[in-house]
Amino acid sequence: MKSTEKKLTAKEKRALERESVLKDGPESPYYRAWLRSHLRNSFRRWPSYQALSSKSPTKKMAGVSARGTKMMLQHKQCSVCEGWFVLRDLAQDHIEPCGSLLTVAPEEVGQFVLNLFCAVSNLRWVCDYTLADADARFEGIRSCHYALTYGNKKA
Repeated sequence: MKSTEKKLTAKEKRALERESVLKDGPESPYYRAWLRSHLRNSFRRWPSYQALSSKSPTKKMAGVSARGTKMMLQHKQCSVCEGWFVLRDLAQDHIEPCGSLLTVAPEEVGQFVLNLFCAVSNLRWVCDYTLADADARFEGIRSCHYALTYGNKKA
């Protein structure tokens, strides 16, 4: 049987999301995703985030840039496996998890914000490369961020 339903364009999807916000208000899944995204984006300007970047030890080592050229690149150390990685393969991770915004109850949003905007002692660098990179560059070993989030290290 041939499906007669038309696939929605990105513009039509956004219009449906806006409709759900207008209909459901803060209980809309789109609103929760939007709020979380904006809070995480503003976290990048938080002094603790900036301090971790400046205080962590770095090494200049030969590597391959994203464009494929060999050059001296800045590397930082993963706090879990203690390997040295290019900055594009690292992420700042909260030692004590922030949680998620499953609802927009004031208590949950407040706790998420308090956990997100934390002291530098609750932050660490963790290797975080893609699954494709795990297969291609790291012999199938998944990143520490993946292992901490999902619980398994081998692909």
